[in-house]
Amino acid sequence: MKELRRVCSPINTAGCEYSRTSLMWKFLGKKSSSFIFPQNSFCTKFQPETQILREHVFTAMGRIRTDCIERLLRICFEMMGHFIGSHPWWFVIIPLILSASLGSGFVLLEDRMSNDIEEQFTPGDGQAKLERKYIQETFPGNDSMFSRLRLSTDGNYATLIATSDRNILTVESLQDILDLDFKVRNMAVQFNNLSFEYVDVCAEVMGSCTSNYILDIIEYSANNIDTINLTFPWYYSNFRSIPLYLTLGSVKLCEESSVVESAKAIQLHYYLDEDNKTKTDLWLESFINLVSNISSTSIQVSKTFQCFK
Repeated sequence: MKELRRVCSPINTAGCEYSRTSLMWKFLGKKSSSFIFPQNSFCTKFQPETQILREHVFTAMGRIRTDCIERLLRICFEMMGHFIGSHPWWFVIIPLILSASLGSGFVLLEDRMSNDIEEQFTPGDGQAKLERKYIQETFPGNDSMFSRLRLSTDGNYATLIATSDRNILTVESLQDILDLDFKVRNMAVQFNNLSFEYVDVCAEVMGSCTSNYILDIIEYSANNIDTINLTFPWYYSNFRSIPLYLTLGSVKLCEESSVVESAKAIQLHYYLDEDNKTKTDLWLESFINLVSNISSTSIQVSKTFQCFK
C-alpha cells in the first residue's frame, strides 16, 4: 500500500488539501500520486510531513554560496598584505622618493602664480573680450604715441598719491613730491644680473616717458608755484589745455573764479609699457617697496598700481 502525504490548508484549518504536485514528492523521494479523501479526515496525522518538507527546502538554500565578492576581496587583500610584509622597504623608500619628486614642483609655484582677476573670473570667449579685440584691431595703439584715452585695457601703471592736512601747493610739499618723483624715476631694478630703470619700461610719447601735468606746469621746480595761477578743472598754457582734475584733489577755488586757492592731494601716474610683462612686474614690486618706506613731515604718501596681464 502506498504511503500517503497531505498538507493542511493554511486558509481553512478545518479541511485539508491533498498535494498533487510532483515537486513535493521529489524532495521526499516519492513518485507523484493523486488521492481523494473525505474532508477533515487524517489532518493531524499528516502535519509533521510539512515540517520535513520545509527542512529540505532550507537545507537546499543553505548550500548556495553568498560570499563571492567577500571571498574575492579577502583573497586580494591577503595577497597584498603578504607582498607588503615580504618587501617592507619598498613601501618605505618609494613613497618618500615619490613625495619628494612631486613636492619639488612647489619651487615653481611663485612663478606660476596668477594675480590676473580678469583671467580668473571672466570667460575666455566673453562678449566684452571679443569687443575689445575688435577695438584693438580697428584702432591699434601706437607705442611711440601713448595716450591713456586710447587704452583698450586697464593698462600697466603705478599711482602715487600725496596728501596733506593743509595746502599741498606749497614750496615745501611740492619739493618733497619732486624728490619722491626723482627717486621713482631713478629706482634701479635687478633683472638677470642687469639693472634697469623707469625709462626702460615706461610708456613713451614722442620718444620720452609720459610725464605728470602738475610737474610739467611748475617745470620741476617747487619755487615756481608762487608765480603760477593754476585754474581748475582745466589749465590753459601755450595753447594747451591741461586737465588738472586728473591730478589735483580736494580743490578749493577763489571766490567767483576758477583759480585754485588750495588743494590737499596730488596724484602722479607712471604708465608702463605693456609688451614687457616680466620687467614691468619687477618694477611695480620695487615701486611698492620704495614708496612704503618713504616718510615725510609735510605730506602723507599712498600708492596703488594696476597690472594688466
